[in-house]
Amino acid sequence: MPQSMTWAVKMPNYSIIIPCYRDGLLAIKAIESCLSQTYRAKEIIFIDDGSPDDSYDLVANAFSKADTVKCYRIENSGVSRARNFGLGKSTGDWIIFLDADDLLGNNYLEEATICISSCRKKEETVFVAPFCYFEMPNSARAKWVKKYRPPILGESRFLNLFKLSITNCFPVSSAIVPRAVAKGQKLFNENLTHYEDWELWINLANQCVIFRYIKPSIDSATLIRIRNGVSSNSDLMLNARKQIARVYFAGTIMAFWQIPFFGDKFRKLIVGIWRFALEKNLNHPNLSKKFDF
Repeated sequence: MPQSMTWAVKMPNYSIIIPCYRDGLLAIKAIESCLSQTYRAKEIIFIDDGSPDDSYDLVANAFSKADTVKCYRIENSGVSRARNFGLGKSTGDWIIFLDADDLLGNNYLEEATICISSCRKKEETVFVAPFCYFEMPNSARAKWVKKYRPPILGESRFLNLFKLSITNCFPVSSAIVPRAVAKGQKLFNENLTHYEDWELWINLANQCVIFRYIKPSIDSATLIRIRNGVSSNSDLMLNARKQIARVYFAGTIMAFWQIPFFGDKFRKLIVGIWRFALEKNLNHPNLSKKFDF
């Protein structure tokens, strides 16, 4: 528990929602990373999205004695519906949507708690943890291959929308979402096959929700796994991007970034410049450490 806090303040409580499709063994690692937190989550909700293998049984058996782990199995219908299902089962004030093949650094929830507790407009803020990418290791030790934090240009509605119109600034696993923004409804668009998290951030930014970034530290980061042989359908991704652009950017200057050829190249150039500048300016030695998983 952070020493700077007292029991006079209501402490944040977290529901961690983990959808899974044929990734039972990796989901066990993900849940273990949640259980090893220095600040305890209220609940960990595992949803098997109709896996044709034994993923559900592996996870349910592994955590049968863990009172905070709740396991559900639903008919296969996609990650968005699985997340929405988990949201409906959750009871925490703060929601984390952790992908089954990702991990949380040991201090993820503790650093989030410090940041949330110091924020005045908690219910209007999505907190974004730092994140790093790592390869699926051949041995017990993973190799860090990339570090990147979203650009921080301010916390106004326009700047949030500007950043999000160019790129999906952060992965879903690094976001800590207040239950209040859901307003008792589903968060994810179940009709989208790709970029459903990007659409969610744009939708929340349109509602004047602010994104606040937690200070970079590998111990409090989301660890995003890069997997060999896992690829996305580029046509489906392009169609999803066009669909989102038509809904959110049509009739605005931000539609420029979605124009094929020149617009897309210019968007990628800006993203590349931002990433280069951030890697040079955010030189945190602990972001280059290697860890055992």
